[in-house]
Amino acid sequence: MEKKTKEDYLRRNYGSPYSFILSFILLITMTIFPASPVHAYRRGYNPGTDCKYATVRHAISLYDSPGGGDIGIIPEFTGIKVINREGSWYEVVFRYKKAYKYGWISKDEYDYDCLEYDGRDKQPIADGLYRFTRIDPGQDILSINPFLESLDQFKVTNLRYIFRICYDDHGLYYIKNNLTDRYMASSASDRKNYGPGSSMRPVVKWVASQKNAGKFHLYRDGMGYVITDRATGLCLCLTSDGVPGFEQNKKDLWRAVRTRPVTEKANLRDYVQYDGEWASFHYGEGKHRRTSSDNFTTSGCGIFATVNAIYSVTGHFPDPYELADYAVKHYYRIEGSGTDSGFFEAAADAFGEKYGFTFAGTGESLKKLRRRLKAGQTAITHVPGHYVTIVDYNPKTKKYLLLDPHYLPKRKTGPYGDWVSAQTLSEDTLYAYNFYFYEKTY
Repeated sequence: MEKKTKEDYLRRNYGSPYSFILSFILLITMTIFPASPVHAYRRGYNPGTDCKYATVRHAISLYDSPGGGDIGIIPEFTGIKVINREGSWYEVVFRYKKAYKYGWISKDEYDYDCLEYDGRDKQPIADGLYRFTRIDPGQDILSINPFLESLDQFKVTNLRYIFRICYDDHGLYYIKNNLTDRYMASSASDRKNYGPGSSMRPVVKWVASQKNAGKFHLYRDGMGYVITDRATGLCLCLTSDGVPGFEQNKKDLWRAVRTRPVTEKANLRDYVQYDGEWASFHYGEGKHRRTSSDNFTTSGCGIFATVNAIYSVTGHFPDPYELADYAVKHYYRIEGSGTDSGFFEAAADAFGEKYGFTFAGTGESLKKLRRRLKAGQTAITHVPGHYVTIVDYNPKTKKYLLLDPHYLPKRKTGPYGDWVSAQTLSEDTLYAYNFYFYEKTY
């Protein structure tokens, strides 16, 4: 494979022919300040991990030790995790076919051919406060019965309880009653007399300490979530006794409505189109296949600007494959380019009820953008040749929080959100126009 040079990097990322003198100046600058790329704006959040995650854009060499022997390549669009650093070398691990491989890459290769991203688990639902209500399986509407702590409270039908959910790891959550400050658990978790054939039905109990709290899986199933107790494998439901509890085969659905947009630093996420989990997914007509073009990395900014808009306004992570399939099937996919802007309203019509959002119109002025952001909406917007999402406005700094699904040196953005000024959104590579607004429903 031909070795890539810094000049190749400049040509690839800056897009126009440079004179020898300008190229020389830029090469010297990159040699002195090699970090890639240089971000001009204040980061929106910190992913809170010491590890770096990145996607390899073009195949790069893998070595058995720093400066050691060549043991192969890391294929393009592969997601890597940096687990160690020694001088100007990174030790990385990545999944290749069905196994994990380890090796070393040079820092230069990493800087010029890898795109960083937030590699934490994809939470189906963001941490925060939500109103949980049961979806009536018979009528496919929200039950008026709130989810309460006792049978007496359960009979008070005009109440809605707010729960704070907090992600632990490996798909598990704690669920905390925000009013009583106590954690949910199953009464079966610490008792042996709940088993197959038992006539006793585990019920919800509430404990003061997180140490004794239950851990729950939240699985998306259509319009709601199936909530399963990790310790017992039982599902949260209205039991045959008519109270909130847990049963083996009854999978009630629960709808979670977030109280405010996901703009806190601790919960904010920028989902990027080149994430190693889906970077090479074929975005186009025909069978899904992995190609070096027409994939999420090269063409998926419209899809992931939509993902970020939905997640930021509702707290729910939408399935990007589902969005992409819809765009292709309904002719919003522009082959060789990207996604037609008509997709943003169509996506709200198709998936709004499922994820709890609606299309709130369009706009062109920053004044309207500020007003909508203050009202809790988010906006997808065009910048030259690209879609990004704007999710918040800080009146003190007068800056906007922008999520770029594919950062590039020419935009000076990063993979963890950027606070940018009105002037930035009014000129050059981040000139924003045609805002498409989403707001949460119910």
